[in-house]
Amino acid sequence: YIGITGDLITGVWVGADDHKVRFRTPQVGEASQTALPLFGIYMESLYNDKSLNIKQGRFPEPNIKVNK
Repeated sequence: YIGITGDLITGVWVGADDHKVRFRTPQVGEASQTALPLFGIYMESLYNDKSLNIKQGRFPEPNIKVNK
């Protein structure tokens, strides 16, 4: 799973180097069920640590003209 915020990009991978390792079901192994919750916990801890100065918010507006 790749999560992008205005301040950083984070990748979370859940798996194993051994191809014999399997999840109980394919649904359990999906990134939305495994890596995404870990990303959420990670981001909450970053936002709660005020010494890091990472803030929630919108992405900055582009400084170039973007055709819509």
